[in-house]
Amino acid sequence: IRIITGDATPFPAAPKLAATESVRITADISSSQLNIGWDSPVPVGGARFAIDLPPGSDAGQPQLESSAGNMQIRSHREGNTLRVLILSMAGRSIPAGLQSVLTIPLSNASGTSIKEYELASADGAVLEAELNHASAAIPREFTLEQNYPNPFNAGTVIRFATPEAGDYTLTIFDITGRRVWSTAGRTEAGWIDIAWDGRSANGGQVASGIYLYRVTTPMHSMTKKMTLVK
Repeated sequence: IRIITGDATPFPAAPKLAATESVRITADISSSQLNIGWDSPVPVGGARFAIDLPPGSDAGQPQLESSAGNMQIRSHREGNTLRVLILSMAGRSIPAGLQSVLTIPLSNASGTSIKEYELASADGAVLEAELNHASAAIPREFTLEQNYPNPFNAGTVIRFATPEAGDYTLTIFDITGRRVWSTAGRTEAGWIDIAWDGRSANGGQVASGIYLYRVTTPMHSMTKKMTLVK
């Protein structure tokens, strides 16, 4: 357990036995949580995941769904990587079929991704598995996150998520409503990060203070505040 969660150095391992069955892993991301499940032709006896979290995101305690209620869970965070292990010391397993298995509460879910995964059958053989990237990459709803860092002095990143492809405009206003800077483009569904260096449209450095940033798409518009401190 300590090895998989990144807490200890592994001993040299014997070659793993690969099972022929293929498991399809799904990862559904909303604005506040990550849900992981899979569709497996055989019972699953264990699983491990390494999940990349966006900077500044807090992760709550991972929780097993009822389909995995007879299993145990271990988790360990290392920087922006959350490692999760699902296991049973009593030889139990998660039933075959389509199962919702794991929920992880997140303060900032956009930009979260699964970078490593591995599943084993009830008899210990490693299962061939694939991640459904579409469900892991496309958000369910439009979200505008708080810029990071905030307050800032040299530059900041504004992140938003859109569930559909289309045009977008990011506009920054000062507290009086005067437009300071803007950018526009077209994106596929997913997460978009835009950096702002604290300069106006004419290239001059703007003054310290509170600014508003607004992202507009054909279907959505959302505004938040940020603070520039010199």
